[in-house]
Amino acid sequence: MLHQQLLMNLSFEEQEKLFAPVKKSYTREGRPLPPWDRMTLGQRVRVFCQANLFDAYEKHVRGKHKLRAAKNIDWGRVVEIRNRAAHPKDPPLAAEEAYWIVSTMHLILLDLTDWQPGTPTTWIARLRRNKAFRTIAAALAATVLILPTALLIFHIQNIRNARALVTKYGSEVAQLMENQGEYALAIWAVQGDKNVLEREVALYRLYKLEAHKIKADDPVEAYRLYERALALPVRSDKEAVRAWQKDLLERMTALDRFRALYGRPVVYFLAILTATGLLSRARRRRRHPPRAST
Repeated sequence: MLHQQLLMNLSFEEQEKLFAPVKKSYTREGRPLPPWDRMTLGQRVRVFCQANLFDAYEKHVRGKHKLRAAKNIDWGRVVEIRNRAAHPKDPPLAAEEAYWIVSTMHLILLDLTDWQPGTPTTWIARLRRNKAFRTIAAALAATVLILPTALLIFHIQNIRNARALVTKYGSEVAQLMENQGEYALAIWAVQGDKNVLEREVALYRLYKLEAHKIKADDPVEAYRLYERALALPVRSDKEAVRAWQKDLLERMTALDRFRALYGRPVVYFLAILTATGLLSRARRRRRHPPRAST
């Protein structure tokens, strides 16, 4: 096929020039050049190699598409394996030779023809080849990627606006939130405005108010708010705050009491340590199951 395609793209003079080295080789051996349709595989390989037909095929037929596999294949080994496979009296092919010739033929077909490997026929493969499905999947993927990014950008902008508002009007926002009973937002506003008058006093008051508000639902967080209030350099009713803390500890469960006294990091560390120990124990049991008693 390559031979015919090449001849169709060459003039008679170009053909004579191209095949001159092959004819000289046969003349030196005292033999005429046989017709193409009567040549063996080995003779055709000889013609392709001596006349550089692969290079000529690239230049006159393929253009920019190079023959990357065909020009680098060990054609002598191809002929040898073909001859041994065609004549049973020769030594049988080894497994590695069979694998090599199959992979080589695969590369030759990909390089010299329009053949493509067979595609799987599962419903997933058919769905992936469906143009409408690919369009919908691409649209969904773009939505999944773009929408969260847009929301994140919008959220960041809102955070910046809120910080700018609090930095400039933190005292007013805190007073408004306190009047509405939103003590957590009032704390956030005071913390964001460093110019609030008597800032520590305001935080002390708001910490206590928020702790009183949530102590029934979240005693651990209420305990921590009391702790923050006690840490402020404010002269006030700290003995009363300590009494409230003590009362909260007495009403807490053992786990909540531990969380309140030692904090989340310690609890998480102990939980991870316990889980790691249980997993290690389970793995040891799987590796060394207990022997059945006789």
